[in-house]
Amino acid sequence: MKSVKIYLSLIISLVLFASCEKDVEFKGTMTKSVLVVNSFVSPDSVVSANVSESKFFLEEESTITGIENATVSVYVNDVFKEKMIHTDKGNYTGTYIPTIGEIIKLVVTVPNKTDVSCQDKVLTRPEIVSVDTAVTSSTGGYLLDYHTKLNSNDTQVYDTIGKSRNYDCEFKIKMKDKGNEKNYYRLAVVRKSTFEGESGYEFVHITDNIDPEAYSSDPLQTEDDSNPFCVFSDDIINGKEYTLKFKLSQNVITFYNRPKETKQELIIALQQISKDYYLYLRTRAVANEDNVFSEPVQIHCNIKNGLGVFGSYSSSVRIIRL
Repeated sequence: MKSVKIYLSLIISLVLFASCEKDVEFKGTMTKSVLVVNSFVSPDSVVSANVSESKFFLEEESTITGIENATVSVYVNDVFKEKMIHTDKGNYTGTYIPTIGEIIKLVVTVPNKTDVSCQDKVLTRPEIVSVDTAVTSSTGGYLLDYHTKLNSNDTQVYDTIGKSRNYDCEFKIKMKDKGNEKNYYRLAVVRKSTFEGESGYEFVHITDNIDPEAYSSDPLQTEDDSNPFCVFSDDIINGKEYTLKFKLSQNVITFYNRPKETKQELIIALQQISKDYYLYLRTRAVANEDNVFSEPVQIHCNIKNGLGVFGSYSSSVRIIRL
């Protein structure tokens, strides 16, 4: 009988709490919207940027709207170079390709908005000493296409239209850090699929934590999702050689009716990134963690009078054919 009373009390409490709903009026000050600029420059492509405006978190319309009437000026070593052209949805592009060592600066002006600016230095490419790869493959199975054969029995039959193959790849990338400066790095892997002259690209998630600080006593890498963007600094490898170790598993599907020139490749890019880019990726990773008990984390911003990030990177690339 006692347990019944306890259950009844819980049910009554839940009903009471569910019925006690009250709309609380926000009496604070709504933050004024500011310009948001996001751009990353490298010596491999023209300067481009996205310009939008911030939204107050209580606004009903949360869609980010690109600004199409901005004037985006590019400066190289404090000398004006060009004005970027708007393409679509707040995206702007120029014609200038930066050179290593240059300081690229953007100045963005929009009518009735405070001007914003940002700058960063174009970095040298990281030094890769050697790349060792071990790739093993195994048959993953066959692809079947079921259909009904139109005969007196209406029998369901199937055709073998393709096959899949699994690839297990182990990588050891030996790099050398420059000892006379503070450096930050990122490892990015992209899968490139080429079919009939057209290519598609997809980032490959690396679960191995390649940060030397995570395993300073043991260089053997283990599975860890705490560093999803695979970034690290040279704090404990300053001026030294360091070997990045990681594994990837890929599944490649081949259709029998497609031409032989279908290609699957892994693009391995070791990047040297600027400090602002590094801090942005680090804070973004922490802010995106699915933990309701963690404290809010402010994502790094280096846009003067605005929000967003302006960073730079340079890549050393190796391509593995699957």
